[in-house]
Amino acid sequence: MHTKTKVLLIGLCCFFSFRFESGAAVRQVHFSWIGDGGYSAAIIMRYDDAFPFVSALGGGPFGGTATNQGIKELSVLFRGPARTLLFYPRCISNSVVTYRFLKIGFNTTSERLVGNLDVGKDSFAEGEPGSPVGQFYLLSSPASRPKLMDPSTGQPVDTGGTLWWQDPN
Repeated sequence: MHTKTKVLLIGLCCFFSFRFESGAAVRQVHFSWIGDGGYSAAIIMRYDDAFPFVSALGGGPFGGTATNQGIKELSVLFRGPARTLLFYPRCISNSVVTYRFLKIGFNTTSERLVGNLDVGKDSFAEGEPGSPVGQFYLLSSPASRPKLMDPSTGQPVDTGGTLWWQDPN
């Protein structure tokens, strides 16, 4: 191989390695919810700040394809009225969606949730009717107040309250 060819190849490799290095960082954000009955949820999300909007969809009940744009990790911590830990599912792990009914959108510029929200685990609808009681999911939409759902009954355990952003630092 000629010296000019080697230099050109090394130069191209350096160019592309610098060109595709975005300088993006992984950021973390926390959202909290406390229902009117005292139940609470904490949503912890790590995302790639190169995206102005990050979102994920679980693919639904009929085996659709899950999609994820920019979310690295997403976990939810559910607590009862006495602040006891009830359930702690991971909805996204290593950028892979693990909750079939997941719905979340987040504007990274305004730091606001956007659209419908469904986080947690609906074990009954996912074909796990024998799962232990105490698994929950949190539903919210722009048109409704948040509600904590029990998948074994399909009924709300707690409703109302407010979903708000917390600075994790």
